[in-house]
Amino acid sequence: MALLAPFAWLIYRSHSSLVELELGGLKSSGRVTRTQCENHGRMNYSFTVTGKAYGGEGACLASCVNARAGDVVNVIYAQGNPANSTCDSLSDLRDKVRGNYVGLLLGAVVLFVFIYRVTSRKGLELS
Repeated sequence: MALLAPFAWLIYRSHSSLVELELGGLKSSGRVTRTQCENHGRMNYSFTVTGKAYGGEGACLASCVNARAGDVVNVIYAQGNPANSTCDSLSDLRDKVRGNYVGLLLGAVVLFVFIYRVTSRKGLELS
């Protein structure tokens, strides 16, 4: 199970980030700074809060291929922590977090079955 601990921690962090955005998220406008269309349509963006610049990465626009640096994107950031931001919709983030939990659960089941089978064989061989 220790093999799954790092993944569980990452999922917990993404869940915590989502909760922070859902409970205290504010909207702002940002700008695309770079596109990474080959990386699932991801884009880098920047935005400012009280004169300080922040940035992030996400699937900000419907079409990465047509996106250009400087295009306007909608950003949601945590009121007390603007470094926690997204240009994805919160429903998309919820779906990703749910998918991560399902993946973790499946990984735990596979690991459990593997450990069970390995230890069962050893028990049979000792008899």
